[in-house]
Amino acid sequence: MGTWARGIARVLVGLCMAYGGLAGLPADADEPAVSVVDWLKARGEDASIGARRVLFGRHFGAEAYVGSAEQNVRLLAALTAPGGSSVGSSAPGGERTSLMKAAQLRTIRQDGLEITYDLSSLVLRLDLPEEARWVQERTSPFDPAPPDRVEEPPVLPTLPVADTGFVCAAVLAQKAKQFDDGLYAAVEEALQDGPDGKRELLRRLRERLTEAGARDAGTQVVEAAARLGAASGPTPAGIETAVRARLADFEADPKRSKPLGFYPWTRQLSQVFRQDRMLQSELSALEAHAVVEALRADPVARATYVRSLRCYERLTNAYAYPDLRPLLDAATEAPPGGRVHVLPPSQAHETELVKRLYGGRSIPDGFSLMDTLVREVQAGRISLAPTATSGWYDRQTWAYEPLLRPETTPEAPHLALGTRYRAYLVELFKGLLALTRETHVKQLEMAVAGACAMPQVSVYVQLPFTVEPLPTHYARRADAYAFVRSVLEETFGGPSLATLHRRTIDGPVAVDLATELTFMEALFRGAAEVSRSELGVPEGGTGSDVEAGREAFRRFARALPTDPDLTTDARMMVPVFHDLGRDQTKVWVFLGWTRQTLSAEIAVPPRRVATKQLTELPHWDGHVVFHVQGGVIYSPVVAEVYVTELLDREQMRRRCDEGKSRSAILASLR
Repeated sequence: MGTWARGIARVLVGLCMAYGGLAGLPADADEPAVSVVDWLKARGEDASIGARRVLFGRHFGAEAYVGSAEQNVRLLAALTAPGGSSVGSSAPGGERTSLMKAAQLRTIRQDGLEITYDLSSLVLRLDLPEEARWVQERTSPFDPAPPDRVEEPPVLPTLPVADTGFVCAAVLAQKAKQFDDGLYAAVEEALQDGPDGKRELLRRLRERLTEAGARDAGTQVVEAAARLGAASGPTPAGIETAVRARLADFEADPKRSKPLGFYPWTRQLSQVFRQDRMLQSELSALEAHAVVEALRADPVARATYVRSLRCYERLTNAYAYPDLRPLLDAATEAPPGGRVHVLPPSQAHETELVKRLYGGRSIPDGFSLMDTLVREVQAGRISLAPTATSGWYDRQTWAYEPLLRPETTPEAPHLALGTRYRAYLVELFKGLLALTRETHVKQLEMAVAGACAMPQVSVYVQLPFTVEPLPTHYARRADAYAFVRSVLEETFGGPSLATLHRRTIDGPVAVDLATELTFMEALFRGAAEVSRSELGVPEGGTGSDVEAGREAFRRFARALPTDPDLTTDARMMVPVFHDLGRDQTKVWVFLGWTRQTLSAEIAVPPRRVATKQLTELPHWDGHVVFHVQGGVIYSPVVAEVYVTELLDREQMRRRCDEGKSRSAILASLR
């Protein structure tokens, strides 16, 4: 490019910086081709003149900022210089850093060129294009054409996975859901059986309570749970009528007694569900006295009880109500309010929210717990960050928080998200939370509440884009798997994990749980690292662990069409609270998936650091254009509705197959 032409280009770029109208104009490697306004907006920052005045003052002292083209060019150059950006906000855990990252250099050889570029300036713009399909309805061919209407997209019962070179978040979520269900099922079986299992605990308690002649409500709950869980042992005298009445009340309330989620897979799992739901019965401290004394008198039973409680509060979450551990210490008084549970349900953000809002008053028409939770998290009024008492469920929920607040993540400076893509992320959050809640359905409390045209160029460089760019979400999910490994090692002992096997509806898988846990953690760490690398975000780890994770992700991506977990039907219903005023249960339903196209384009290109001609290129005009190819993603179809009947997985899937579309399925549920 000659001096005269270069000067004209600089003027045009300057105008672009001032007014944002020539954002697509190609530039030399060291000349940005985007306005400072667009640069700030692409990162979700305030681009007003007042905000730019503050930034200009930080870099150029007392010089008055008037927003001229020349000043905007200088400001953008200062912001994009290494270490020059002072834009950015902090987030919990210090995850959000300054916008300008350390240099992320990549070198490729293509079309006779060796090109080195810096991804630290890259910003991808992601959105979902409108894909409405219009249909006309008429009762006969002779009727006038009625007004057009939008046809509902088909709801897919399973993911139609294929090896396309792109892995969306839904595929990873589907893999995780099947693994999580199987892991929890295997843990339930291991906690139930064996010399130190819950079945043996109930047998020993029955013996102690029979010896003591106990007849109180706590004794009745233990006896009823033992029968539901098929635990052998003597029946304490004088309580048969009361136990039968308690079991009849239990059976008459499917909100408590009907096994959901993976629990109908086997008779044993169904027994565990019903047994433990009975043990969640509320008791006064006085009514639990005989059970407490029985535990004190039997060190083996007490150790099993404490071990089981410790496992569940870490495998799911901290308990919503007191258990019997405080009472086992003779010096401890009854808990506040005097109400206890042998095995309490666990708390969750969603149930605590509905109890806080409508614990003692009528629930208004149109209230959606899921939508309310989304708004509270997005506004920062509810933090999903794990606390010292959080279990696996909280950590899984924390992994979904970046979907609601993508602007707080380290990768945010590299992403410009369109309105429809942001809406898709919200739906993804809803779907993942509903599916995760179903995994924990037995243990979780069910609350009661009332851009300019580009001239032709000769070299196009396609940047790699092989995974939906949500690295913080993936990394947090990997952390959750590391946490649950520690829980299982504490409960069963590290070597014992190699003897456990994940459950499926068809039986145990061949690979042991220790090996699968290692793979699942590596898979999500690998997805995070691949995404970080493609965005130009610094690695989250170092050394062999990073490469092992990447290899686990690549191996998973290559085997998508043959992975049976990915084609498993995940449609289901899970209760969240019971509305006393309406005498109906509010449920989250997962109806399947819809196929969508992810549009991806480069909003701010990588900075070209060096270009070397390896062969003669007589027609090359010096331009290099970076571009990126989008992919197919799948959005979960979820809803929150009132129902009078809880449906297990098979019942729910039959209802979905009959309805086909979202509206038809929901109409059949109401």
